[in-house]
Amino acid sequence: SRDVVFMFGVRVLRAASSILTATPRASPVRCLVARSMSSSSSSSPRPASPVSPSSASKPQFRIGLCQVHVTMDADHNLAHAISRVRDAVSGGASLVMLPECFIAPYGTQYFPQYALPLDDPSCSPVRQLGELARELNITLVAGSMPERDLTSGDLYNTALVFGPSGDVIAKHRKVHLFDINVPGKITFMESDVLKPGSTFTTFETQHCKIGLGICFDIRFEEMAMLYQEQGCSMILYP
Repeated sequence: SRDVVFMFGVRVLRAASSILTATPRASPVRCLVARSMSSSSSSSPRPASPVSPSSASKPQFRIGLCQVHVTMDADHNLAHAISRVRDAVSGGASLVMLPECFIAPYGTQYFPQYALPLDDPSCSPVRQLGELARELNITLVAGSMPERDLTSGDLYNTALVFGPSGDVIAKHRKVHLFDINVPGKITFMESDVLKPGSTFTTFETQHCKIGLGICFDIRFEEMAMLYQEQGCSMILYP
């Protein structure tokens, strides 16, 4: 079976001959370099090492992972997220990922208030993020946003992926909702408000095929195994 490396929200399937190298940055943006390894390389885990000039001839690309401070103001949150994406691209990233609920506070009491009609082409955040991806010529994984389905009115925790053309090339609704009930300590039930997604999501980039999950999806290895079987070299979990 393939070994899987998990690092900062990214899983890389080792048998697909890819590794990630972290590039330290003193900012809320973390840049990683994904580069191919020779097909004869061992699949046993080994630590990532800095990319050296000798590896420059190997296909590689830089991934920007953005952290953002979320406020009660959705417009401010979106503007802040866009600025973090620009920071990542200035660091050389060609694929950028925003975190879960980057546009609204995370909480069951907030999802209905901030839910967006993500399938509506006139939805302002969707339009702005698409324009950003096209302007910067990047693949942009818009971490997740609370979504209100246009037909049913149901709420979902949803990630959109924009290609360099600015078009939405993938949409993932969080499949495994986070429900926890520790008597006397904490109770939090996403399922009180959200509906689970019913499909797994993959998309193609110029570099590799990528699988997509959201947060708690990472706890279910069967999902990663299915992505592996579908030929994904990497799985992103905002």
